[in-house]
Amino acid sequence: MSSLLARLARYLTHHWKRGLLAAVIVLVLLGAAAGAGGEAADDFEIPGTESQQALDLFRAHSPAFAGADSTLVFTVQDGTINDPQAKQAIEGALDKVKALPDIASVADPYGQDATVSQDDKLAHEQRGEEGDQPERRGDQEDLRDPGAGARGVA
Repeated sequence: MSSLLARLARYLTHHWKRGLLAAVIVLVLLGAAAGAGGEAADDFEIPGTESQQALDLFRAHSPAFAGADSTLVFTVQDGTINDPQAKQAIEGALDKVKALPDIASVADPYGQDATVSQDDKLAHEQRGEEGDQPERRGDQEDLRDPGAGARGVA
């Protein structure tokens, strides 16, 4: 094996231009193969496994548990989360989230189990979605509008 590697090293040392050309061709072919591969699979179902059976059971009896969970984080630069302007902006953003299709639940960052930081500048809430629906990710772009109409709320 070492004699093979020695011959390869000697060849590449004497014919480095050919080696460089071959490396560039291999990289171009790998790039073309990767581009022609199509879209990556996002369906992770494995029929017959226990975890798949559990997920199917959740989907059948409790769709909210079978979906994805997301966390929305709200911050303010000036003032606190509890200021009327910030509160209005956050509630407006949460209303937009609740209006999205297949949203099973949206927690209230001002409710009994509030998730507000100690300095009242950051709040987060959980939302549960019914089922796995990666094709709806475009709907979430609308929610990335910093402030949702209020200055200083992101």
